Amino acid sequence: MDFFSTDLVRPLALAENVFLEVLLSDFKLRRRPGDAGVEFEVSFRTDTPAVWNREGRLAVRKSMGAHFDAACHQYQERLEAILLDGKAETFSPGDPEFLWRWASAGTLPVVNMDERSYYCLFYRDIFPLGWNIANGACDTRAELLDPLQALERELGEELVVANPTKRLRYVLKPGEDQALDRPEFGNFRRLWRQQFPTLDLLNFKPEGLAFKLENGPDDVIVRIDDETRRLSGCFVNINAIDFGIELDRIARIAVVKDAVFCDGEASATRVLNRPVGLFDTKELQEQVAAGQHTFIPNRLFHGGQALDGKEIGTVLTRLSTDMREWRTPAEIAAFETAPQRLDLCPVTRNIVRRHAAYLAQSRPGRTTAEPKPRYGVFVSFGEPDEAAARKVFQFIKNEFDCDVFFAPETLPKHPGLWNEAIYSALKDASCFVSVATAAEHLERSWPRFEMLAFHQLHMDNERAQMISFISEFSPCLLPLPLRLYQAVPWPKDRIQEGLDQLRSRLSQSFCSSARVAD
Repeated sequence: MDFFSTDLVRPLALAENVFLEVLLSDFKLRRRPGDAGVEFEVSFRTDTPAVWNREGRLAVRKSMGAHFDAACHQYQERLEAILLDGKAETFSPGDPEFLWRWASAGTLPVVNMDERSYYCLFYRDIFPLGWNIANGACDTRAELLDPLQALERELGEELVVANPTKRLRYVLKPGEDQALDRPEFGNFRRLWRQQFPTLDLLNFKPEGLAFKLENGPDDVIVRIDDETRRLSGCFVNINAIDFGIELDRIARIAVVKDAVFCDGEASATRVLNRPVGLFDTKELQEQVAAGQHTFIPNRLFHGGQALDGKEIGTVLTRLSTDMREWRTPAEIAAFETAPQRLDLCPVTRNIVRRHAAYLAQSRPGRTTAEPKPRYGVFVSFGEPDEAAARKVFQFIKNEFDCDVFFAPETLPKHPGLWNEAIYSALKDASCFVSVATAAEHLERSWPRFEMLAFHQLHMDNERAQMISFISEFSPCLLPLPLRLYQAVPWPKDRIQEGLDQLRSRLSQSFCSSARVAD
């Protein structure tokens, strides 16, 4: 029987969606005078045409023919004037012969490692070829309405971080039941072990990755039929060259210096093992601003090994051979004859430029960082517990001869350099005090990032300790790794009793120069 005589039944290779993108001829992009960001509006219906695989995308591009070539660069100039140059105007193409793909979502990882900050980029071997952020199209109608839902999924799929020495692999959501692990993630680890058995990710222990998504300046309105969703805190990234519309965010990630980065993309039979590069953030921003088109990573990872970035030529030669197992002859020929293989993909270049401009706006007139103290204690908290955390901060300052990091007091001294100040303080401190009156407060983005980063940075430091200063909930509800340490509970409305215990803990294990009150 011919099961495939109807479109309702397809071979698995066709039925399994690679992505889902709606085709649009119009949208509205606007920047008002003086605004740091843009406003973007898009509308479509459930019967709007959509593509669901790469072949469909190529067919759409081919169908636009010569009109695409004629309009592409004109549209790109208009978009860059608004998005990159900050021009206050409105762009609404309204061109039925030029279709745009809605929507993709991407994450630009900024990695703090060994006192330096790096952009983490993944090598893309097909058009648009070059260094790319972690991005991909939507999978569902819900994601088309809110593409930001796809951010963590794409980041978790593409970015694989491991610590071979400790036999750890870092995951975005460490508290999830392992039975809920996405099937493609488990399949990747099985395939990776077959190809690279010395880095056995399948049997590495999962641990939380210290990461935090940062907000961008843009606002987005999405309408599907009668349903409307308002999104904020992202970067709108529109590229006429491959007629794509994408929403991006920045992810701040903290890792130890011996961490290994792997490409998480896989086919049905093998991992793709594309290169992963770390690029010094300041250097890359300056190179992009200067119009450079060749980018050599400061650190390079391939096949689970850390390499010198200058080895990228050898790695690309190896990749050219490997590609024969998953790319078509036309794709391989395009890669091997490309005049520039170490450029940034257009979306990557755009988000790097916008990120640099956004950072510059947040630190006006600042040329050098002020000398920083070396913090001995880091006080962490979720927003609902700021009042209690302030009492802890004042108590430690009064009782001990050390500098204490407390965000509301410390960060105003570092305008525009908050992330750098927080990471540096986490690295310097030998004691981490987490203040909470509810376990869920510690799962907020900042306290979660700080907790995981401190734990990973001080994993081998026997003197470092983490103290949970908690009230109104059981220590059993603490997230890992705080659950590994003894907590200091305090009764509601009697915080001084807890502070007395905290004094004892700190004087015993943190500071030999404590001037403890009698």
